[in-house]
Amino acid sequence: MSCYSIDLRQRAVNAHINGKSKSQTCRDFQISRPTLDKWLSQFTE
Repeated sequence: MSCYSIDLRQRAVNAHINGKSKSQTCRDFQISRPTLDKWLSQFTE
């Protein structure tokens, strides 16, 4: 398991919110889909 910086998390979430698909966001930031889904759910809480 890898630790991700808060900055990376925010940039990935913002990229998706601003219209980038989940698949493209995961490729761009080299993260897994479950990781992005977790970050998105945490962001919306």
